[in-house]
Amino acid sequence: MFDSVLVKLYNDSDVASKIVINNLYREFILKQRCVVSKKKPVHCHHLRNYGNAGVGIKPPNIYSIPLHFQYHNEIHRIGAKSFCEINNIDLDAVLLELHNKFIVECCDKLNLKKVLDGCR
Repeated sequence: MFDSVLVKLYNDSDVASKIVINNLYREFILKQRCVVSKKKPVHCHHLRNYGNAGVGIKPPNIYSIPLHFQYHNEIHRIGAKSFCEINNIDLDAVLLELHNKFIVECCDKLNLKKVLDGCR
């Protein structure tokens, strides 16, 4: 199971707060560069390897990374494991880095100062 301050915050939130966090995180991801090519624009690729989805159920946005359409198509075509090997990428490390960056950039929008002080 993947663990970060953002995941803890999300899991401890009420439904309305989860919606806000998910929407802000999606906006944040779409402003980033592709984690492989550093190109823009990007698609939000949802990671399904954390027990966070089922058949026909997309994971929450907080489990997404920015991928240029070429790489987004590739990861779906060949699977995450092969994609990571070919592109020399560690999805856990990438996601953790994005979560930390999101927390720093969106702390004020989410009014998180007191919450985060308790998580650190």
